[in-house]
Amino acid sequence: SELYTKTMMSGLTRIRPRLWTCNVVLFAALFGAEFCSASTDATEPARSSRGVHPDTPARHDVLMFAVDDLRPELSVYGCDYMKTPHFDALAAESVVFEHMYVAVALCAPSRTAFLTTRRADTSRVWTISPEQYWRISGGNFTTLPQHFKEQGYLSLGVGKIFHPGGPSNNSDVAYSWSPECLQKGPHGHITYNNIWKDPDGGTYTSPAVHPFNNTDDEMGEGKLALNASALIDLIVHKRGSGDKRPFFLATGFHKPHIPWKAPQKYFDLYDIDMPLAPNLHTPVGVPGMLWVAKRSRSLQCSMTQPALLLIPRRPRVLWGCVVCT
Repeated sequence: SELYTKTMMSGLTRIRPRLWTCNVVLFAALFGAEFCSASTDATEPARSSRGVHPDTPARHDVLMFAVDDLRPELSVYGCDYMKTPHFDALAAESVVFEHMYVAVALCAPSRTAFLTTRRADTSRVWTISPEQYWRISGGNFTTLPQHFKEQGYLSLGVGKIFHPGGPSNNSDVAYSWSPECLQKGPHGHITYNNIWKDPDGGTYTSPAVHPFNNTDDEMGEGKLALNASALIDLIVHKRGSGDKRPFFLATGFHKPHIPWKAPQKYFDLYDIDMPLAPNLHTPVGVPGMLWVAKRSRSLQCSMTQPALLLIPRRPRVLWGCVVCT
């Protein structure tokens, strides 16, 4: 997210002069309850590539950012109260899309749609469940990082790209990633590292809005950015050793997903009296499956509300979300 984009962008500036024939393509994906990248549907399962001929011309390296629950409330989208200089700098060198719509208003289905180009009716992924791992529920669809891998790329990921755990069978480790970004777990299983913990040792702990007297690098997102930067160093080392593979590097930031924890200096940038959404009413004709009323214990809410109204109706919650963007 904005707090840690600077670390990754500084890593990118190290790539440009140090990596061979490096034309870096960046793209960002937004995932979560309100907004995410939509995907096109397909009817046939993807087939494996036969590999890349060694005489194939040099191809682009690709750096992808995925940001969990990021709303288009950024200064580049006209929100003048947002302080997002690193997003602004990235947008100034990028194509900015203004009409991107959610596939399903939930994490696992929206990520599955983006990463497999299959809508929920094809992948059969509508919720967060181990039974809805798309390779079991829908079909053996090739994923975006898997496609790069099968085209001869070094496919690296760090942070939240797939929804972790059962819904993606441990971030699709058997198919999508090169061994260089995987680790052995405590029981000898190959694992993918999704989340780094904040200084309190928790992830979904209360209170949800929580300032810390810690540095960026001591926070979970800071640790994630440093690990992504370490993968850039690995790429530099491999290029220096003669590995000519182009790379696909996906970096998945967890914030502004709950809980909203950040160093105090970022809370100081914003007043708690945030501007609320102008329309606080339920959309007319919205399908029932997309409008889920729930109690969020991690937010310590005292009332049950429709999930999509939770942020606009509660200034302190919106404050935390904005701070962690």
